[in-house]
Amino acid sequence: MGGVDFIKNHYQIPLALHSADAQLLQVAPAYGASMGFTIAAVEAEIDLAEQKELCIGQSRVEVIHTPGHSPGGVCLYVASEGVLISGDTLFAGSIGRTDLPGGDYDELMASIMNKLLPLGGGVGVWPGHGGETSIGKEVNVNPFIGEVLDGGFNKDTTLS
Repeated sequence: MGGVDFIKNHYQIPLALHSADAQLLQVAPAYGASMGFTIAAVEAEIDLAEQKELCIGQSRVEVIHTPGHSPGGVCLYVASEGVLISGDTLFAGSIGRTDLPGGDYDELMASIMNKLLPLGGGVGVWPGHGGETSIGKEVNVNPFIGEVLDGGFNKDTTLS
């Protein structure tokens, strides 16, 4: 969040955000101040809740709503390149935090299992933090996914 205002203005690009995260955008300046740093107030111009697909340059990018890290979490899937930009949903060997306001572990795992894993093992994953990975590698090494696959998951959450 700290660099959003700079990137938005420097590159003259609109801010896209799922409306379920609008409240997080509103409280970001106060939250930053409480941590000792400045976050400029910004407004989103594109509501990703209303977008199934974006065109970025020559690429068609599918917007996949993946709540869990936050209510409006999204991943961006570029099918033509076999690449998923997973943000804070899925990392190499880990998952996004769910202990912050709006986070929900069961929702996050349902998003990963129902929306990301079906994309296929060959899909490359570019997380918001850390190194790249793939869906196939995460099925084999990610302990959070392994726990779900081994049956250690809240049974009240529907997995398809």
